[in-house]
Amino acid sequence: MALSILDLVGIGIIGPFLGIVFGGVESLPTTVVDALSLKDYSHSGLVTLMAITLIVIYGIKSVFGAIIMKSVITFSQNQQVRIRKNLITSYQNMPYSKMIQRNSSDYVNAIQMMVPTYANLVMLCLQALGDSIAAILIIVFLAWTNPYAFGFLVAITAVGLICFDLFVRKKMTAAGRHYNESAAAIVRHTNESLRGFKEIRVLKQEHYFNTSLVNSASTFAASQSLINFFSMLPKYIFEMIIIIFVAGMSIAASHMVSDPITLIPTLGVFGMASIRMIPLARSFSLTLSRVRYAKDTVMKLASDLEEIKHEASSVPAQNTSFTPDTIDQVQSIKLHNISYRYPGAKITALNKISLAINGGEHIGIVGTSGAGKTTLVDTLLGLLTPSEGQIQVNGKDITNNPEILWKNVAYLPQEIFIIDGTVAQNIALGIAKDDIDQKQLLYAVSQAQLDAAIADLPHGLYTNLGEDGAKLSGGQRQRIALARAFYFNRNVLVLDEATSSLDIETEAQIIDYLKNLKAKVTIISITHRAKSLEHCDRVLTIKNGQLQ
Repeated sequence: MALSILDLVGIGIIGPFLGIVFGGVESLPTTVVDALSLKDYSHSGLVTLMAITLIVIYGIKSVFGAIIMKSVITFSQNQQVRIRKNLITSYQNMPYSKMIQRNSSDYVNAIQMMVPTYANLVMLCLQALGDSIAAILIIVFLAWTNPYAFGFLVAITAVGLICFDLFVRKKMTAAGRHYNESAAAIVRHTNESLRGFKEIRVLKQEHYFNTSLVNSASTFAASQSLINFFSMLPKYIFEMIIIIFVAGMSIAASHMVSDPITLIPTLGVFGMASIRMIPLARSFSLTLSRVRYAKDTVMKLASDLEEIKHEASSVPAQNTSFTPDTIDQVQSIKLHNISYRYPGAKITALNKISLAINGGEHIGIVGTSGAGKTTLVDTLLGLLTPSEGQIQVNGKDITNNPEILWKNVAYLPQEIFIIDGTVAQNIALGIAKDDIDQKQLLYAVSQAQLDAAIADLPHGLYTNLGEDGAKLSGGQRQRIALARAFYFNRNVLVLDEATSSLDIETEAQIIDYLKNLKAKVTIISITHRAKSLEHCDRVLTIKNGQLQ
């Protein structure tokens, strides 16, 4: 508000200043001259005083404006941190069944591209809110100064803005939608091109992925070009409005006023106000355009953020008779009539499966592709909530409290998750490097029989493994995952096709190692290869979602 008042004072003083420059002290009201004793000043002294006053006012306004602008920018950019945190929380807590319905590029694009778009929109809206106060004060002042000139300025401005808005409205909304779709596609095509590097190179299909990326990038660039063009357009529209206003006032003065010089203060005030109103009007126009442009972004972010509230309200009441800490050792896992159907699917993926696993037992489950092996693993792990049935650990129902089982489970898929970090960081996954328990780390390495492999690495435990563990063999990746399980003291291992991508010799070594874990660790192995289950006490077959 203070900044807006300074704006108004700065504009208001322009008229008296120009009046003194061209007409002397006589151009000012007598009451003002007498009250301020302005007749005691010479013409040059009075002009100097007014000029200094003008400079001081605009200087103070500039300083305050810069401080406020910095606060607005800092606030809007801090929104990026807050929303990114909320988004990743939303994605991490999202039901697995819902997570897999979207491409991972959508999530990456939301955090990487959509959030900055939203933060910039917040900044523009806050600026527009502050500018609106200044604009209202200036408009009231202009209406009081000369109602006829003000009416003329409002009329031509309204025509210009309405025409511009009708022209860009639908185009901006469509551009925003194309922006988000193409941005997600760029992420997707980039990931696919890099992830499938070897296959693409051997098949010589680089052109397809290159073309797909370029097409998406072209759409993205076209959307950006459109918003940038429409953002600049108001500048020229408002320049034209000012010219029309000055020309119209000049024509009117030549026909209606005997001494056109008397209009100089009025034209000066309106001219200065117009110069100040140009960025304000442009800011409003830009904000309105950005709101339409960002409509698709805001709707998608709001939908994703709503997951946090939705999940918090839909989580069933937890059984307070026990906590995750009460299960230190898994003695039994039982599945009672477990069924599951994916959202929108017509066929049940799992159909009334019952299974009892004793602690220390090694269980194998085989089946062809599509038989339900992975669904069974995901349901057992609590990633998918059963449509029917119950999961028990040590006789306690944990169907709606899978975290209780997670405290004791390590999951080993076919493709082991490796971060771009050291061996130590990958074993103690998620632990800050300075907080890694060295004694526990060495214990885990020993239990996973990684000693020899680590000794061959240039920096031992502190060798960086590269992106996705590019410096590791398949067997070493599996042993990293096993060491991870021992570091976190997990006594249940779920192997989901964990050895199917290994060569025969390496797979045999891993199987021999697993045999040594009998009675120490409960193992559930899911695979389509009977050879991978030599360490198992029992082997069950799943077919059409049922255990045979």
